[in-house]
Amino acid sequence: MSDQLVEQAIALAHAKAQQAYHNRDLGAYMDSFAMDLAYRQPDGSVIGRDRLSADVADQFKRMIAAASVYKREAIRTLATGVEEDLVQQAWACTTIFGCVHRTWHIERRGTYTWSDGSGRWRIKSVNVRSERVISSSWFIGRTPQPPFGPA
Repeated sequence: MSDQLVEQAIALAHAKAQQAYHNRDLGAYMDSFAMDLAYRQPDGSVIGRDRLSADVADQFKRMIAAASVYKREAIRTLATGVEEDLVQQAWACTTIFGCVHRTWHIERRGTYTWSDGSGRWRIKSVNVRSERVISSSWFIGRTPQPPFGPA
């Protein structure tokens, strides 16, 4: 497969993951990750797909709205797949009592390694180099809308 076709296939996989995150669809979101995923968190600890799935499920239960976008800084073709350096921005909103809200902005920088298993590109490893989480104060009002959304 040419480099251009690989980049297009990975861009499509990103779009599907972004849509799943926006919809808080755990099954579709986790389908972006290989079964043998190794996810290195900013503190250096490594978790697998099952733990990531449990963590994301917990987040989805508390969120009423979410969105995610990414910017590719670099992409490299490897013998075993593709590696890309990304900046991911995510936004989430939690609510209590239906009208008290809090928003969260996350910026994550990392290296993502993709493999083409069974004709489908999936993330095999993640190395999060940095992560910044900023939360707003609680506020009363209408449910805020994400500042960005799936393509």
